[in-house]
Amino acid sequence: MQYEKLISWKPMEGIPVTLYLRELKYDAKGLTLSLAEGDNAPILSIFFNGDLSHRIADEGDLLKIVSEAERDEEARGPLFIVENSHYLEWFHDQSCNIRQKDNLVHYRIVTPNEIVDVLDLSTPQVKWS
Repeated sequence: MQYEKLISWKPMEGIPVTLYLRELKYDAKGLTLSLAEGDNAPILSIFFNGDLSHRIADEGDLLKIVSEAERDEEARGPLFIVENSHYLEWFHDQSCNIRQKDNLVHYRIVTPNEIVDVLDLSTPQVKWS
């Protein structure tokens, strides 16, 4: 099995290296992640409106993901696009490859406490508030 490759995703300048998940909201409009550097810091909102699948796990329990990320010198910061994605492979298998031709992208958000993986059909909207 190939190792996943984490590509640093920088949708805008000035995103801190460490962000904490403040809120995860999933409704009929899509998936929104609210992240901040600290308690009184501005909120970075990431809105996924083409979300087909997402998962969240305790960062401490995903030792394999963390060890693979440590091997990749480009894997710095909280936001990534994942190549050779095991999650995307699993998704295609579970959906009988009906989305195989779609341009699905695996986004990974890494905080000190969680890892959030999102499979999305479109480019997420990112803004500070």
